[in-house]
Amino acid sequence: MIRVPPAAALAVLVCTCVLAESRGKWIQIDDTDGEHKIVPLTTCASLESQTSRQPIEGNEKAATQVSPLGTVHGFKIYDVIQTVYGGRAFVKRIFVERVAGQFCEIYRFAGDDSLFYAPGRAVIIDTDGGQILATRSDVKGSAQIRLEAFWMFDDGGPIELKPYDVLRDAIKELLPEDRLVQKGYGLNLGRMCYSVPVWTLKDPACCGSAGNLFIKFALKATSLMVVEKEYDASGVSFEKREQECPRN
Repeated sequence: MIRVPPAAALAVLVCTCVLAESRGKWIQIDDTDGEHKIVPLTTCASLESQTSRQPIEGNEKAATQVSPLGTVHGFKIYDVIQTVYGGRAFVKRIFVERVAGQFCEIYRFAGDDSLFYAPGRAVIIDTDGGQILATRSDVKGSAQIRLEAFWMFDDGGPIELKPYDVLRDAIKELLPEDRLVQKGYGLNLGRMCYSVPVWTLKDPACCGSAGNLFIKFALKATSLMVVEKEYDASGVSFEKREQECPRN
C-alpha cells in the first residue's frame, strides 16, 4: 500500500532526469525475510563448489537445479534453485561468472511454500535500452505482492536497477493524499512501463475506483528514468493503458 501527497487529478509530465543510481558492483542482494540486505562479495569460487554444498546448514540434502540463463554484456549467468523437505522449502540463487572459474552469487533468497507460490525463475529481459537481468517470486494472497530484483550490466559487472524507487517518486507527484495503490502488480520492464488502478481509502481491497496510473520508463546507460507519467482520475484511459502495458 502506497500513500502519496497531493497532485493534479490528471497530469502528463515529461522528465529527462536520471532517477536511479547503482548501489555498487559485485555485491550480493539477500532477500531472505524480505530485508533486501546488501552483502559485499570478496571471493567468488567455482560454481560446482558453491552449488554442491548445502545452502542452509543443518537441513536434509538439497535437490539442486542449475540452469544457464545466457550472457549479458559478456557475463554468463546461472539460475540455481535448491529445494529441501520435498520441495516445501527452497533457496534461490543467481551466479554471474566474473572471470573464468569465478562465480559470484549476486542474489540469494530462502523461502517456503507457506508464503510463496514457487521460487520463481530469473530471466533476461530484452529492452530497447539493453538487457536487464530480473528475478521474481510471487507472494501468496490477493495483494499480488512480488519479491523482485533487477540488474543492468556494464564492463565492470552487475549494477542493481531500482525501478520501485523511481516509481515511488513518480507516484508521490501524481496522487492526492486520499488515493493509493493496493496491488503489487503493474510493473512491466519488458515494455518499460507501469500501469495499475488507483484506490480510495474506502474502496474494498479487490477493486480500485479512483482511476488509473500509467508511467513510462527509458534506460539511460545503466540507470532508469521516467519519460511519461499520468494519473487519470476518470479511468477513461484504463483499457488503452492496459493494452500498452499488459500485466505479466
